Amino acid sequence: MSNRLRPFLLASLLMAALSPGAAAIEREAAPAEILNIDAHYPEGPQLLADGSLLSAEMPRDRVVRSGPGGSDVVWQEKGCGPTSVKRLPDGGFWVLCHLGGRVVRLSPDFQTLAHVDWAEDGSRITWPNDASVDEKGNLFLSSSGLFSRAAPATGRLIRIDAATNAAKVLAGGIHYSNGVLVQEDRHRVLVSAHLDGRVLSFPLLAPDRVGPPSVFFDLATIPPVEHPYDLGGPDGLAAFADGDVVIANYGNGRLIVVSATGEFHMVIPVALPYVTNMAITPDQKSLYVTMTRDNRSHDLDGRVQRYAIRQKDKD
Repeated sequence: MSNRLRPFLLASLLMAALSPGAAAIEREAAPAEILNIDAHYPEGPQLLADGSLLSAEMPRDRVVRSGPGGSDVVWQEKGCGPTSVKRLPDGGFWVLCHLGGRVVRLSPDFQTLAHVDWAEDGSRITWPNDASVDEKGNLFLSSSGLFSRAAPATGRLIRIDAATNAAKVLAGGIHYSNGVLVQEDRHRVLVSAHLDGRVLSFPLLAPDRVGPPSVFFDLATIPPVEHPYDLGGPDGLAAFADGDVVIANYGNGRLIVVSATGEFHMVIPVALPYVTNMAITPDQKSLYVTMTRDNRSHDLDGRVQRYAIRQKDKD
């Protein structure tokens, strides 16, 4: 889930070592307006066509829509503890109930249509955490396990079919599976193995089948923050149109940008340490970040903030 560092007024860092022959890309990220200053452990953001943004608030059992006119609750279910909301192509939504141990399917107007509690193998969907949808709306989600380094690696990758709501376990043995990014054009699913400090790449062999993973990026290969969080690791994942992947480094107050093949580019510091996820606008000029001040506080107060992105190719 989430963790972070200290506020920064400007995040502007140049990319680092690229593989030989690769084009160097410079990105600058400047903190802009706060979309929701009264967020409570916001996670799993979803941009909407009108420019507003949905975010899940686990401690309040709700999904919140935020925009220039303010924020309002669009869905709530007691005991859910949501951590991610994702839009289907038909306008409906998937909501992951991390505390409730299920996935909820919503209509385009946020009415509950179905609960998905069990996978086809008879196992319960436990601790669903983050998710990504393919072009047909099929949901790829992490089922994390316990958030403890001493806990066994029981995290899983699960797929829910958009046509039938049937859930299938695709992979297991992940040490706290967290962020998920399905990339059909690259025939892979990226999954954060949070407590191992790595992002894994599962080859997508068929719409509902993956192969053994390889390490896409290891956070141990870059310098740590000054005072690292003891349970810090990779959380949510997002990708720019040019292929660069953004990794939320929970507990350490930063986003890590790497190439489509996993070479380190740069770090973007963010305002609060417990950064969980982000959403990139279609024009690639804005990055919305969900983050929390302290994951042990009573209110779990956080924010949803826009970061203005400028990028240009260099020789």
